[in-house]
Order: sequence, then C-alpha cells, then structure tokens
Amino acid sequence: MLYFSPTPFPGAFMRILAIILLLSLSLPAAARMYQWVEPDTDTPQLSGKPPTWYRSREGGPRVIVYDRNRIIDDTSVVVSESEREQLRQDALMQAERDQTAINEKLIEAKRMQAVLDRRKPVEEETPAEEVPAPQPEPVAEAVPENQSPTIDAMRALIEQWDQLRTDDARDVANGVGEAPPPPQ
Repeated sequence: MLYFSPTPFPGAFMRILAIILLLSLSLPAAARMYQWVEPDTDTPQLSGKPPTWYRSREGGPRVIVYDRNRIIDDTSVVVSESEREQLRQDALMQAERDQTAINEKLIEAKRMQAVLDRRKPVEEETPAEEVPAPQPEPVAEAVPENQSPTIDAMRALIEQWDQLRTDDARDVANGVGEAPPPPQ
C-alpha cells in the first residue's frame, strides 16, 4: 500500500520560498544601472554601482544612468541652473502625485478589506446548506465624491460573477451539477 504525505517535501517549500524572497529583495537593486566606457581599456562597463568619478567635482568619462529601462541621467548633457531647478521641481511634483495615488489605493484597499472582514464572520457562522444567496447590490447607489458610477457597476458585476461561481461550486459539492471547465 502506498502512502502519500500531504507535504511530501516540507523542506522544498521552504527552499522555494527562500529563493523567491531573495529574488524579490534583489530586484530593486537591479533597477538602477550605470553605463560608462572604462578610460584605460576603452571597454563599455555596466554596473549597479556608480563609478568613483560619477557627479564628482573632478569629473570623468560620460556616465549614463538607467532606471527601469529609462535614461534618468547623462553626465554629458549640460543643464543650466534654472533648467536643473525646473527639472527638480517637476520631479518633486511627480513624486507627490505618485504618493497621492499610492495613498488613495491604500485607502481603497483598506476599505475593501473592511468590507471583506464584515462579511467573513457571517459566512463562517451559517452552515453551507442554509447560506442564503445574497442579492447583487443595485448599481445606481449614491456615489461618493472620489468614486465613479463605472467603478460601482464593475463591482456589482464582479460580485454577481463571484456569486455564480460560488453557487456552481456549492452545486458540485452537493452532487447536483457538473464541475465547470478550468479557466484558460
């Protein structure tokens, strides 16, 4: 008789998890790359660390800086002080807009998590056979200032689809229906 353990290789999971963690930690370091031509050998160099002369007063060969496949700095381009200040202000404004967008997404994620947390205990307390089918929320609700009707309509559509999948799974578990084909 063959016996299959639920976790045949418990150490394998931990190794895979460690590899994924190491790869995810190394990705941000690889985002910024410095390219220059080595003055002694005339060979192009590409590194995650800047050369010693990069942005120093002594200067040196041209250095091109890439960040996520975009050129963000080129030491051969001469920029006046007023242009430099304008570019700096533009970059700061863009960073502020990005941070605002991130904060809005975090607030939305917390709001969605709160909705899920409110629904979770109700689902756990009622037996599977007696779970009433929730009615889809009407699309034409009062829309908060920061939310468009399109988002509400999309949420209602997703909830309807999710409810249909839940009903199909319940039918299959009770032996009433057939298993749906796997998603492609």
